[in-house]
This record gives sequence, C-alpha cells and structure tokens, in this order.
Amino acid sequence: GGAIATNQGTAVGYGATANSSEAFGESATATRSSVAIGYYARADENGVAVGEFAATETGTSVGYLSTSRLYGVSMGGEAAAGTSSVAVGYSCQADNRGVTVGNISLAINEGAAVGHQAQARDNGVAVGANAIGDVGGTALGRGARGYPTNIAIGWNAEAIGGDKRIAIGVSTTNEIDNSAVIRGTLYLDGATGIQYRPTFGSGNWSNLFASFIESDPRWA
Repeated sequence: GGAIATNQGTAVGYGATANSSEAFGESATATRSSVAIGYYARADENGVAVGEFAATETGTSVGYLSTSRLYGVSMGGEAAAGTSSVAVGYSCQADNRGVTVGNISLAINEGAAVGHQAQARDNGVAVGANAIGDVGGTALGRGARGYPTNIAIGWNAEAIGGDKRIAIGVSTTNEIDNSAVIRGTLYLDGATGIQYRPTFGSGNWSNLFASFIESDPRWA
C-alpha cells in the first residue's frame, strides 16, 4: 500500500511507484525518466502525465483521461495526441503530425484544425466550428467544407468532390472542377484588366478584355 521508489526515483502517495522517475498521487506510476502527477496517472519513457488517469508514453498529457504517445502533446479532458501531434481541447484527437485546437476537434495525417468539432485530415486545413478540410483541402468559416484539394471560404461555403474547386462567400457552392465561385459583384480596385492563360503553370498571360471596346456588347 505504501509508495515505492527505485533507482533514485521519487514516489509520493498511496500506492505510487516510481523507477528513475517522479510519481505524485494515489496509484500514480512513472518509469524511465518520467513524471506522473494525479490519481492513477501513468507516464513512461521521458513522458509527462498530469491529471486523473492521464497517461503517456514518450509524450505529454495534461487533463483528465488525456493520452499521448511518441512525442505527442495533449491538453484537455480526454484529449488524445499520437505521433508528433498536438491536441488541445476536450475530447479532441490528433495523430501523425496533426495539430488540433477545439473541443471534439480532429486532425490526422498532418492536418490542422481549429474550432469546435473542426476536422482536418491528410494535409487538410479547417478553421471554424464544424469546418471540414480533408485531403489537401482548405475550409475557412463555420460549417465550411473543402475537400479534396478544394478551397471553401465563408460560412457554410462548400467545395467538395471533384478537383481544385474554389468557393468564396456565405453559403456558396462550387461543383465545377478547376473553377472559382465568388458570391457578389466583383470589384477590382486599381486593376487594368483580367489576366488569364489556358494552361496552368505554363504559357504567356493575356488580358481578357484587351481587344474589347466600350461599345462592344460583350461588356457588362
């Protein structure tokens, strides 16, 4: 029932155990140069676990039932961080170099998510409550959805499916590949034209209106 400390470790609390580490709290356990603080906290191999039932292996966990492994950092109740990831918020999850901030948010495979229930996977970016950015996509705004390789900016903006679609503006939707939808009248302050070229990344630029005259019926 007493605390047990071995190999220059420090154990304080009923049933606490420490081996070359520091353990503070009832039944806290720390091994291999780790620190565990809290009821049943567990830390192993250079890890730090702070909070009731917090657990880590070679990571840092702060909060009730928070977990981390392989250099991950989790902060918040039931937060979970995997390999080289950061998870901040209640019940959020990050793995494989993902970064997430927000309650019940998710970031996996180098995704970055910020906001309540925001989700980002496979190099995606999601910023805003319930935003989803997956597979190289970007979603900025509450409820925005941009994936895969698509971009959605604005409240409930949507560019999903297909390839390289852009939707900008409140509740805009783009269903055409390699195109952009912008809500509202377009004002180009200080512009001298609209430049274009048909082949991405190659060729000369042309002014869309270079050969137009003011009386041309194509002008609007």
